[in-house]
Amino acid sequence: MEIMIDKKNNDDIKIKSQQIVEEIKNGEKQLEEIQNSCRHPHEEIYVKDIKPEAGSCQYRKVCGVCGKAVGYPSQEEIKNAVGGTGNPTE
Repeated sequence: MEIMIDKKNNDDIKIKSQQIVEEIKNGEKQLEEIQNSCRHPHEEIYVKDIKPEAGSCQYRKVCGVCGKAVGYPSQEEIKNAVGGTGNPTE
């Protein structure tokens, strides 16, 4: 009896996880369409560390309207964004 319960539970988990993966794919596609339609206005672009948890800084220019990474900042732009001497690790 317990084996049947475990199998049903595993099947339920598998179905639910597949549904979530499909929803994520659909959401990513919708986000891409929205970001591609955005004009990324210059005044809305800012510098952001896109992977702060990685332990090293990975700066990108990001659109403040749609959230899309639209390029790489110059050292001067990084310096202005984070302050300090221009060393992004400060």
